Amino acid sequence: MSAILRPRILLPLRKILQLPSYGHNSHGRLSQAWLSLPKHAYSVRVQNNTESKCMDVTWEDGVTTNFPHLYLRDHCRCPSCFDPQTKSRVIFNSIYNSYLDSAAKDVNLSQDQQTIQVDWENDDQHPVSRFPVEWLRAHRFPTQDEISAMSRIYLKDRRTWGKELSGHIPEFDCQQLHQDDETLYRWLKCLTTIGLSIVKNVPREIGQVNKLINRVGYIRTTNYG
Repeated sequence: MSAILRPRILLPLRKILQLPSYGHNSHGRLSQAWLSLPKHAYSVRVQNNTESKCMDVTWEDGVTTNFPHLYLRDHCRCPSCFDPQTKSRVIFNSIYNSYLDSAAKDVNLSQDQQTIQVDWENDDQHPVSRFPVEWLRAHRFPTQDEISAMSRIYLKDRRTWGKELSGHIPEFDCQQLHQDDETLYRWLKCLTTIGLSIVKNVPREIGQVNKLINRVGYIRTTNYG
């Protein structure tokens, strides 16, 4: 869940889930609570737009995401297209198969609203793809308002760098990052602008990286560890 989407989705859940608004790991607890909600909490409407070759999904907050058919075919979640062990797409599919002409002839939301089924045109070897609504919700594209907000907040400050940064990499004290919100903000701002920093005076104990990450938000699980 992106940094822009997370507050919009999770903050209203504080009252519903009766979670406190304080604490550096509140986003982490809210994220886990969001994922633990019953699947019927995802109230969506689905429509197949054959002209634009998109599947239009309208979410419970009124936002509509237009998923291109090409994107859906390339991100099919079936075992032949997505490796459940590595949690990644099967790369040979996209190399040896062109999805440019992929077109959905029908899309349907399951009765329990947990899955959306896409029926493909002229694809006898792979006629159907099924997507968990939860996965589509987590991967929906940012709205124009969200893109504008990201541009105003930090994207406009991004800059490239070269050898001139040698000896001038920004440094931050680990304890200050844990104790002072202003220092934490400056560190996050540094990471979004140049993408590099040095954190000093880190305790020589296992788990310090996770502890610092939890200061910012929840830890995202990936196939890279």
